Amino acid sequence: ALGGRQVAWTSANPAIASVSSNGVVTAIAPGGPVAITASSEGRTASVAVTVTPPPRLQLSAVTLDFTGTRGAGDPPAQAIVISNGGGGTLANLSVGPVSYGAGGTGWLQLSLPSTLAAPTATLSVQPAIAALAPGRYTATVPVSAPSASNSPQQVAVTLTVLATPVR
Repeated sequence: ALGGRQVAWTSANPAIASVSSNGVVTAIAPGGPVAITASSEGRTASVAVTVTPPPRLQLSAVTLDFTGTRGAGDPPAQAIVISNGGGGTLANLSVGPVSYGAGGTGWLQLSLPSTLAAPTATLSVQPAIAALAPGRYTATVPVSAPSASNSPQQVAVTLTVLATPVR
């Protein structure tokens, strides 16, 4: 009731936006605009509501493979482009903490200069091999955004360190 008056609430398309008897609008599915109407004592008022899908993390790659030879410097960095595959704004991006497989930790350097994908953000992944023995190393890098419907997303990283060739 509004000031002691009875108010009837309706949605022109409850499959997109429903409205309760108290006037609380609930997003059901992306779409619109949908007219939400309040009627009381022969008067009506409407407002148009559009439902946008939530942000969704979209990564240009979910696996990265690196190979380096011990003593020959680090392999080149690789980039992952992060974009919004949904609606709204993909903000407050973050990466880590990195989960390392057996054999070595701390060998990945991550750089995410922007926490906003507008329209994209770029994550740079750089392995550092100087302290690693020859072998195969794995890590998982989580990419997160609190408002994304599919957060976090995981990037699987594999690093192969080759022995220095004998001359």
